[in-house]
Amino acid sequence: MKRFSIFLNFIGYVPQQVRKVDTQYFITLLAGVVFLAVMLIIRPFGIRYQLQDVDFQWLWVWYALAISGVLLLNEQVIKALIIQRLKIMHWGILQKVGWHFYQSTLLFLVCWLIFLQSSFALILTPGWQSILTGASIIIFIVVPITEGTQVLQRKLKECYTSKTLKIKASDQSGGFEVSIPHLYFISSEDNYVAIHYWNTQQKRLCKTLVRTTLTKVTKQLASYGIVPCHRSFLINQQHITSIQGNKKQMKITLEKVDQAIPVSRKYAGVFALLKTTL
Repeated sequence: MKRFSIFLNFIGYVPQQVRKVDTQYFITLLAGVVFLAVMLIIRPFGIRYQLQDVDFQWLWVWYALAISGVLLLNEQVIKALIIQRLKIMHWGILQKVGWHFYQSTLLFLVCWLIFLQSSFALILTPGWQSILTGASIIIFIVVPITEGTQVLQRKLKECYTSKTLKIKASDQSGGFEVSIPHLYFISSEDNYVAIHYWNTQQKRLCKTLVRTTLTKVTKQLASYGIVPCHRSFLINQQHITSIQGNKKQMKITLEKVDQAIPVSRKYAGVFALLKTTL
């Protein structure tokens, strides 16, 4: 669970303080457990088998792990990558339908592969069936998810932890450089933008002005998890500690920042979704 929390912090999908990835982790595992319980206890669709049939029970364990693994990988890794790569700010109906279709298709394919493997295992002796099923679970589910997540974390960590941003001025004569973790929020002030950042030497939050527009800065920083929440504010999602209010009147609290950042109705839907994870 710690790996998933670190991974999500680096890609800017959820704020650094949102450590309740545990909730989604628990839900995905619960989905597999519920499936396993239904198949072993309720036995729907006319399923009949003897309790001594260990191989058959192993098969349902495999299905349950596959369901949990696919859902976990999709929710914690694939969805975050899609949002980050495509710069999706609003998860609308079309995106939701497409996402659920993708999830259903992938689950079907994985379960179909398990069915093919189990059909092949029927020609083997009972002992070898259990060995083949157990080995398949480890090789095709546990190892790919574990190793794949580590590789993604490593690559994304290299991209974001040491990345220094340069916010360019309109006249190209100057600008301001700041590392992503030290950038908290940016606000619009007349013909300037105010960059609020953590000064490592002074050990406090500081502000500097750059002559440019918030629209231009938004385009520069769109792929780094620095997103708009209002026409006058950009925030670093890594530093969100809480989101208060409803879609009509919402405010964001950032770590080490005294003032509350307003959220306009245009972006309220996105942050209302984030609020549910806090």
